[in-house]
Amino acid sequence: MSDRVTPPFLGALADRVVVADGAMGTMLQSADLTLDDFAGHEGCNEILNVTRPDVVRQVHRGYLEAGADAVETNTFGANLANLAEYGIEDKIFELSRRGAELARETADEFGGRFVLGSVGPGTKLPTLGHVPFATLRDAYVEQVKGLLDGGVDAVIVETSQDLLQTKAAITGAKRGPTPRRPRPEPGVSSLYQAVPFRQDASVLMVGERTNADGSKAFREAMLAGRYQDCVEIARDQTRDGAHLLDLNVDYVGRDGVADMRALAGRLATASTLPIMLDSTEPDVLRAGLECLGGRCAVNSVNYEDGDGPDSRFQRIMRLVREHGAAVVGLCIDEEGQARTAEWKVRVATRLVEDLTANWGVRTSDIIIDTLTFPISTGQEEVRRDAVETIEAIRELKRRYPDVQATLGISNVSFGLNPAARQVLNSVFLHECVQAGLDTAIVHASEIVPMARIPDEQRAVALDLVYDRRRDGYDPLQRLMELFEGVSTSSSRASRAEELAALPLFARLERRIVDGERNGLEADLDAALPSACPACWSNPW
Repeated sequence: MSDRVTPPFLGALADRVVVADGAMGTMLQSADLTLDDFAGHEGCNEILNVTRPDVVRQVHRGYLEAGADAVETNTFGANLANLAEYGIEDKIFELSRRGAELARETADEFGGRFVLGSVGPGTKLPTLGHVPFATLRDAYVEQVKGLLDGGVDAVIVETSQDLLQTKAAITGAKRGPTPRRPRPEPGVSSLYQAVPFRQDASVLMVGERTNADGSKAFREAMLAGRYQDCVEIARDQTRDGAHLLDLNVDYVGRDGVADMRALAGRLATASTLPIMLDSTEPDVLRAGLECLGGRCAVNSVNYEDGDGPDSRFQRIMRLVREHGAAVVGLCIDEEGQARTAEWKVRVATRLVEDLTANWGVRTSDIIIDTLTFPISTGQEEVRRDAVETIEAIRELKRRYPDVQATLGISNVSFGLNPAARQVLNSVFLHECVQAGLDTAIVHASEIVPMARIPDEQRAVALDLVYDRRRDGYDPLQRLMELFEGVSTSSSRASRAEELAALPLFARLERRIVDGERNGLEADLDAALPSACPACWSNPW
């Protein structure tokens, strides 16, 4: 039996409806207050905690006498943005603590009543770049410390309109002297939507093209500072069926922190999809986490340089813990990238046990990448990499059913022509999913169903995946023969052709819904002469 004591406030919530008080600001405004009462800071209600505590107590007392179970502290505006307007941002802690003390003292007069620490949003939105995330977070730390020192039973982050601001406030609350563990659902989120790790009809598709290491188009756009082009690549992946975007800006000689801020800051509002931040550099990951209001996945941690206090593993995990992110663990240890199924599972087990026991990560928030090398080079040492990876996934999921298994699918086919790669990637993905794969880092539009692959191509690709060589037959050579001179083709028209074929108003609807800027202005100009209110409200 657990000896953990349930706090009285949580016990009351579990047992009954807890009635809280009403507005604080309007009650203070109805009092007969002068500019002197505000110490010259007209409209700064929080200053009344020290200049007119009697008025604040009376507001609390009125609500308690009316039967309220809980009262909120007079600290809604005790934050960086609001107090800075009066030049008293150094009083965040003082005003928060005093506000909590007044509410606590008054509530205790009535017995069995509760105090809720009010944390308001302020007027600065970090998602729009009004204030750096870290600056806002550190100010919330001061506010929450003051509230907890003053004796609140709970902290309420209220009236928020920016998820990144809410994230800063919650992170600040976690850094207070009595942190509470959040209980996020297994999944990730953007400003616009939450995406569970487990998809009903498919694996979770992680778009791989917003990656400077793997996408030439994205890399060249980033290097040239054409950030809108980078955003369009992200949107293309959304339309192609990705559930999540892998964002990697690492490139030799570049300022990765600046690149990450530029791109993560734009994708925070321009893309509806959550982001998997992909970097080996903790400072680059921090920059991304501080730009994104949703819940990210951090890719990746591994034991390449061990797990000591100064290792990349620990430095990245401190960020993961602070921001409540999901984490991608790679099957790499001090000996290198794991090659056999046994080695992969050994490293994966070490990761899962370490992350859960020492870092408080829920098993369902751990994403293990069992990794694979290309099996397309003809080198003997990589011939079994695909089958070893499949077996590692199967054993990992047997041991830890709640862990998410992921894989960069296209790694398996480097070196082959695009048509052969499409078939091999599709077949390999299918086999991995059968073994238990939950998520795949892949170009979703280039994966085809097994039933649409010609029989011989599918059979040869399977032979290559499972290393079924025999005298006179090498599946790698046969696959290359089957695709010699063959190029990829698509039965659907290009995006531009597809849009051009639509009626004008239907095309405008698609551009607006998809957030596509290219061509929008021309279509609007074409539509204006014949537009009417009825057309715009119901264009079809």
